[in-house]
Amino acid sequence: MPLKLSVALISWNADFAREHKRLLESANVRVALVISRGSGMIGKISKAAPSAIVVDLDAKPAYGREAAIVLRNSPSTRHIPLVFAGGSEEKVSLVRAEIPDAVYCSWKTTRSGIERALVQQPARPVRPRRRGETVVHGSVLARKFDIKPDMPVAILGDVIGLAERLSVVYEERISAQTLLVLFVVRTAYELDAAFECAAAQMPGSASFWIVYPKQSGALRTDFNQKDILALAHDNGFSGYKTCAVDEDWSAQKLTWRK
Repeated sequence: MPLKLSVALISWNADFAREHKRLLESANVRVALVISRGSGMIGKISKAAPSAIVVDLDAKPAYGREAAIVLRNSPSTRHIPLVFAGGSEEKVSLVRAEIPDAVYCSWKTTRSGIERALVQQPARPVRPRRRGETVVHGSVLARKFDIKPDMPVAILGDVIGLAERLSVVYEERISAQTLLVLFVVRTAYELDAAFECAAAQMPGSASFWIVYPKQSGALRTDFNQKDILALAHDNGFSGYKTCAVDEDWSAQKLTWRK
């Protein structure tokens, strides 16, 4: 019997994730962890310590790409072999251009792809540059978000590696001490959930940012800034500042209405 491998599976579609998990397990690959949201991704994968990370390029390949870039830029996950499975030829070629030392395969050949990734593991993995990194990153971006030294910050839904780009200490939940919350949202459903969370949990002294895809960017979404401000009004908040995160993401700051 072939050696049983352990992997983390990243897929942004729950139905796809279940099917891909079944395929992997039928090939004697143990799926130690399934990631379908960016929040806490680095910590979860580090704790699970998989042999490799399998990234789904069938479901929302742009998000799979972003997740892989975050993984390659984190010291705790950079060394773990990356395997991209599925995806159209066009999408695969775009990701391959940025992460050429990963393994690319079909779902039917994922087992052999994982074995190949373990054998061919690069000594110095490529660290692709994130979108907009040459323009805004680190402390510059932190200043844009009004993050001050030692400020209690919470970041939720971080699928774009925002925390690492900000270079700040943060929590993945809102507490009574939180002064600033960053919600990364991609859909109107996630936007509604962010406002529900803010209204229920955010301290009166805190403010928050909605980080969302630009209308002019590469990512598609089903809401815009007007929808954010309308929800703010309905939930007792006021919007008073905006900023560009990079070429694909924007942010709107909000606070409790006085």
